Amino acid sequence: MSDSITIDEYDLKLEYERVGDCWLWTGPLDSQGYAQLTIERKRWQLHRLIYTEFVGPIPPNKRVKHLCENRGCLRDTHLSLAIPKQRIEKPKKIAKPRYVPKPKRTHCSAGHLLADPNVYYSKTGKVCRRCKLAKVGKSHDVVDIR
Repeated sequence: MSDSITIDEYDLKLEYERVGDCWLWTGPLDSQGYAQLTIERKRWQLHRLIYTEFVGPIPPNKRVKHLCENRGCLRDTHLSLAIPKQRIEKPKKIAKPRYVPKPKRTHCSAGHLLADPNVYYSKTGKVCRRCKLAKVGKSHDVVDIR
């Protein structure tokens, strides 16, 4: 079900959907997720327009904050003024290598050494001959491994 808000100054009827307590804008969102609308060739963030229309003017040193933390919400009771966050110097991240090779397997899961003559290579990697032979029921003592 879709409801609407009317803004007389611009002769606008804004449609939204009720989701929980929020009134979610059904129109386009900007890249940061804020409801937006173009009026007379000027792009508006709707939460600022609604705050100005229904609550009051926005002082130059303040910003409009969503109390519900939903940037697409148009409900005026979910909007309040806040001081912009000061930019905090973040510690530099230590560059991580994109590929970290796995350590080479030296022993199988049964503890046998994965070296010649007890190893062969399959499509999936190293295979322990002793474990493979034990799996098929043959004794490793009988087979000559070269």
